[in-house]
Amino acid sequence: MRETRSAARIVDPDPVTRRVLEAAVARAGFAAATAATPAEAIEKFHAAAPALVLLDFAHGPQLLRVFTRRRAAREAEIVAVREVLERARWNRAEAARVLKIRYKTLLQKVSQSALSWRPGLKRPR
Repeated sequence: MRETRSAARIVDPDPVTRRVLEAAVARAGFAAATAATPAEAIEKFHAAAPALVLLDFAHGPQLLRVFTRRRAAREAEIVAVREVLERARWNRAEAARVLKIRYKTLLQKVSQSALSWRPGLKRPR
């Protein structure tokens, strides 16, 4: 069985510092990814929210604002998808129609956000 590790993101312009930090977080059990600039970090790290982010002092506040806005947007999207699914009584085809997205896209969002059927709801037959 493959071990899954928490993600860590390191952003620093100095390559030596990046390597040292990468080794340190790897010893702590994190799977590290690095970037030299804020632009590179935004491009590379957009997919998933990491468990740990190490930023250099010069670019940290800028990147933190970008990551915070993206996380807030992702959380708002999850809330909206959950609400529509509950209103549609978890009829995914109906929820996709209401959200005006493809059925497959809805399934991906449900999977990525770990939404699950609530036991108190009755499944439509």
